Amino acid sequence: MPDGLVRKMALPASTAITGTLADSSLRLLETHSCEVRWFGRWIGVEAIVSVGNDALLGVALLGGCDLRINYCTSKVTVSAS
Repeated sequence: MPDGLVRKMALPASTAITGTLADSSLRLLETHSCEVRWFGRWIGVEAIVSVGNDALLGVALLGGCDLRINYCTSKVTVSAS
């Protein structure tokens, strides 16, 4: 989650985790507690703070889901399996 959004939403700091980046380097990443609405219910998650404007969905939320990506139409669909 972008740092500016974390501050704007005043999310409480949680912990820091060691994450592996795309280049295989390790980085200490700050996390904040928040809730997301996922398939009609609110669940608690840890948001990893990022530099920049990108928000990434953790793959743990996709467990038990069907993920379809249509590159031609730029459409992404996530449904419960």
